[in-house]
Amino acid sequence: MSKLLLKNVSKIYDNEISAVRDFNLEIKDKEFVIFVGPSGCGKSTTLRMIAGLEEISQGELWMDGKLINFIESKDRNLAMVFQNYALYPYMTVYDNLAFSLQIRNVPKKEIHKKVRETASLLQIEDLLWRKPNALSGGQKQRVAIGSAIIRQPNIFLMDEPLSNLDAKLRGQMRVELAKLHKELSTTIIYVTHDQTEAMTLGTKIVVMKDGMIQQIASPKILYENPRNLFVAGFIGTPTMNFIEAEVTTKNRRLYLEFNYKKIKLNDILNHTLYAKGYVNEKVIIGIRPNDIEIIADKEYKHADTFTIYPNRREILGAQANVYFDIGEKNYLVCVDTEDEIILNEAMQIRFNQEKLHLFDANTQENILYENKNTRSSK
Repeated sequence: MSKLLLKNVSKIYDNEISAVRDFNLEIKDKEFVIFVGPSGCGKSTTLRMIAGLEEISQGELWMDGKLINFIESKDRNLAMVFQNYALYPYMTVYDNLAFSLQIRNVPKKEIHKKVRETASLLQIEDLLWRKPNALSGGQKQRVAIGSAIIRQPNIFLMDEPLSNLDAKLRGQMRVELAKLHKELSTTIIYVTHDQTEAMTLGTKIVVMKDGMIQQIASPKILYENPRNLFVAGFIGTPTMNFIEAEVTTKNRRLYLEFNYKKIKLNDILNHTLYAKGYVNEKVIIGIRPNDIEIIADKEYKHADTFTIYPNRREILGAQANVYFDIGEKNYLVCVDTEDEIILNEAMQIRFNQEKLHLFDANTQENILYENKNTRSSK
């Protein structure tokens, strides 16, 4: 069992700069938890406080019911995998794997057995007598992960371990890490700025910005029901479209108006915005490129559709990105490559209102957040 609890944890440096503020999180046994956010958001600092490499300024850190704020890093039984691999260059792969056991005076026979088992798990048996400078980036990372695994820690801490690899190798290593988590059946805390890594690896994702937690949820909930504008824009590829609009009314029916365009809202959104007092208020529309429908019938017009003029097309295999302008801003819709798109010619589009997000223009909070949670739980 390896549970971790962070209660009101903060990191404040001598110059009064707060790197992490009021961080609260429970990590259960065997979870794969991802800290994700832009550079400087405090995710690596939080990981280093868990590891004992950074002192906690305020708050409490508990592991398996024991307060560990003042327990030294070496006594926390945690293993950390770094971005730069942290291998001993003059040692063979075998010795790099064995080192943490050797300094604990583990018998040689047992060390040999564990090195072989770890190498087999990571498929690096044929590399055991090479030195790090003779390895590729992916091989070095496997050895670094092996050095952590062999210690059999309570929790694995990984700080952007794939960021030095090329795109193809990162994809392969993501698959290996997911498989490894399942085989080891252990707790992993993983830091990345890459939301694709977060979405494909994590069972629980912690989205951070400016040292503070923005939302904690599963990948599916983060994508479908972001709490605020930042989470909505950070999670999902390609990124969500945002359009400034105003909620207007006519005969008790609500519309979204933006740049001389007007779309009629469905009954659910109509009721919700009335109930929450957003009539005649400014909002920000959020719609993912995959949730925009192109109307093939050029003559078709309806109260929930509007006209665009596509100005650029990118073919990405089976899917294509089509760009269009609303006012001075550029937006994106995803279509099948085979769809007939004529650049600079008028076409009708419709937002899937079941997937529409609306954000308060002032607070940037998702107006529909609670409403969608209620609907999705049924």
